[in-house]
Amino acid sequence: MSSLRPPRGLGAGGRRLWRAVTDRCALAQHEADLLAQACRTLDLLDRLDEAAVAAPLVVDGKANPVLVEARQQRIVYARLLAALRLPDMADARQQRRTGARGVYQTARADHPAGQGTPEPTSATAGGSVVASLDERRAKLLADEGA
Repeated sequence: MSSLRPPRGLGAGGRRLWRAVTDRCALAQHEADLLAQACRTLDLLDRLDEAAVAAPLVVDGKANPVLVEARQQRIVYARLLAALRLPDMADARQQRRTGARGVYQTARADHPAGQGTPEPTSATAGGSVVASLDERRAKLLADEGA
């Protein structure tokens, strides 16, 4: 599907990932850059996993640095793949590129487009939610005493 060429120097795992994604998805340049980083991270994880096979779990009373780095690189790898927003390969749906996610959008579903977000409610007016809670507490205490 894509005419993008894999980055130079990829290992076997990185090349497999590159082919698997580019054969099924059309990528913009920024997405190809993210994919290249994910492929390099996967190759690094392969090398760290090889080093960890013979490595002890603990070195000088601390977790082995190879294992720590592997854990950190797995986090990076997962975030890179999440940033790509790849479609589920078992599902035939197309990629979704919705832009900003819910809370970051300026218009909300319950407000007509163009009106933006609603005016602050009494709970947030003046920026004090605590004051609003104190007002409610005082009202409840007054109602109980009456």
